[in-house]
Amino acid sequence: MDKLSQEGFIVSQFTVDGYSRPTITLLHDRRCDALHKKGHAVRYALGTDRQGRWEKYQFLQDNCRITWEVR
Repeated sequence: MDKLSQEGFIVSQFTVDGYSRPTITLLHDRRCDALHKKGHAVRYALGTDRQGRWEKYQFLQDNCRITWEVR
């Protein structure tokens, strides 16, 4: 998490459930968009709810799953 913070990302959540990799959730910003455009992150979910359309992206770093949501 320190490395992500040093790179300017804002960590909104850290989850460890014992069944999957630890998950770090970021607040979406232009840095996240750049990771996706460079091919470092992939979209893994797409949907619509009461707030509108959303997309979720992820990549792997240091055996942690890094995610964010775009609305």
